[in-house]
Formats: sequence, structure tokens, C-alpha cells
Amino acid sequence: MDVGGLSDPYVKVHLLQGGKKVRKKKTTIKKNTLNPYYNEAFSFEVPCDQVQKVQVELTVLDYDKLG
Repeated sequence: MDVGGLSDPYVKVHLLQGGKKVRKKKTTIKKNTLNPYYNEAFSFEVPCDQVQKVQVELTVLDYDKLG
């Protein structure tokens, strides 16, 4: 939450293989809300024999122009 009581959240999506990040994507930034709703789809191409060996990591972050 920012000083003003709101946030600019977005989600980072990482595809991990063997604990290493191999692909990444992120959602749009939802401005001025503490209750964001995302209706976005992401797809990663993974060979059939590797599907059991990958994980998806989701991280919710607050976007700040100041860093």
C-alpha cells in the first residue's frame, strides 16, 4: 500500500525448471486499487516430457515510478 492508501499492483509470472527461471511474463498494472482483478491468460510452450519438471511462480508487486 502506498502512502495514499492505495496500490498499483501487477503480477510477475515465472516458469521455473530445476529451480531456475527460464521464462517470464507480467500482467498489466492495475492503478489505485487494493483489490485488483486480472482476466489475463499466459501460455508457455513446454515439451510434453518436461511438463512434470516445471513450476509456475506468481509474485504480486506494487508498481512505483520511484523504484
